[in-house]
Amino acid sequence: MSKGIRWQAQYLGILFSLSLFFTGAVAAGAADTPDMEDPSPDTADSAAASTSPQLPPGVATAGMNPQMASGTTPAPQIPITDGGPQLKQFDQIMQTIMGNYNVPGGALAIAKDGKLVLARGYGYADLQNGRLFSPTTLFSMASVTKAVTGVAALRLVDEGRLNLDDTLYNILGKPKLGNVQDPRVMTITVRQLLHHSAGWKTDFVGYDQPTYNSLTRNGPIPFETLLLFVMANKPLDYAPGAECHYSNFQFGALKSVIEHASGQNFETYVNEHVMQPMGVRDNRLEPERGIYLPNEAHRYSPVLRPLPGGHPNGQVTGSLGSWESSVVDMCKFLTAVDGTRTKPFLSKASFDQMVAPVPAPVAVRENGSTFGLGWDSVKTTPDGILFEKNGGVPGVHTYIEHLPNNVDWVVIFNGTGVDQKPKVMGAALRSLHQALSDVKDWPQIDLFQRYQ
Repeated sequence: MSKGIRWQAQYLGILFSLSLFFTGAVAAGAADTPDMEDPSPDTADSAAASTSPQLPPGVATAGMNPQMASGTTPAPQIPITDGGPQLKQFDQIMQTIMGNYNVPGGALAIAKDGKLVLARGYGYADLQNGRLFSPTTLFSMASVTKAVTGVAALRLVDEGRLNLDDTLYNILGKPKLGNVQDPRVMTITVRQLLHHSAGWKTDFVGYDQPTYNSLTRNGPIPFETLLLFVMANKPLDYAPGAECHYSNFQFGALKSVIEHASGQNFETYVNEHVMQPMGVRDNRLEPERGIYLPNEAHRYSPVLRPLPGGHPNGQVTGSLGSWESSVVDMCKFLTAVDGTRTKPFLSKASFDQMVAPVPAPVAVRENGSTFGLGWDSVKTTPDGILFEKNGGVPGVHTYIEHLPNNVDWVVIFNGTGVDQKPKVMGAALRSLHQALSDVKDWPQIDLFQRYQ
């Protein structure tokens, strides 16, 4: 048996036994629509995820001693790294989700009133090398990157280098578009891009497959070349500002906006003007397809097949990858944005714009929420404001949220396909939200001091 097969069989056995061992499992259910950032998820692994793993004879006990395999000793516990208080209910929830859904690893961080009260890693960031998940393990944030993009755009507003009502056309330098197919494209604003209301329904960062294939048939092209072609030659799907449709393509355009307004590439601007002032270091855009950063968590399919790192930009180049961060760093991000750990990162005017409802005629959702600038959901309650963002690509599930009682929290998992995200994250969010609401007396500690 090869080394690769041995380690995969061993950890399949461990995680399968854990799925049988954990009790009190949370029933799976619907969550927000998955972020389909990768246009071609692994369909074979997605199908395998629809039921409990059907392991070949002998694999379920691989790597276990005979007593464990026969059930006479307890199944192995998922390793938990880094401390904080013994808020055991959160450990149990994370372990249960990972056991039920065959997830190798994850991490959770919680801050209350700007103080980090829990930071934990669970399971494995790298099965092959036995590397544990820690609270500082880097991981692709997938579409949580949109929240970072939104704050970066608002930072440019505060710096006087951008206006939310500036048009995309003007920011790009009034490019010559020729005989424009749909003149309304000239009126698209930064605010509309941030609200997913700029006129495009497409969720594919390459716009659509025929256009993508045609423009890249002779080799890679910059994203901005694709953007200008679409602006000139494709009709909009609706009048800018009239509707909202979640769109990776629109946020690709926003990265170009940030680069033009700042005069820097996206990664450099975000690090120098957003993350570093918040006390966050060593974050970056993920590398190209097939590459992992040294401290990055690896991604796994539902049957624990290793998945490639990096972002599948394919034949379109530019700042299109997802942001690489950790649960601790994203808690620093949230507590800077809400002003509970430091003075508010954004001006009051920009923060208020970030959480304001989408302008009319777009209606507020039935549950009272709306898109924010870079956020999936913003909701004003009698107790305060809530804003949250999720993300997902194959082997990546991420979620960040600010709650009205000044609890900020981040959770990530490195396993299962995108089609399993509603089940994995739905179960996790229901249980974690309940546990968060059950805590009445938060520990009087601040673990941020460990992570300077």
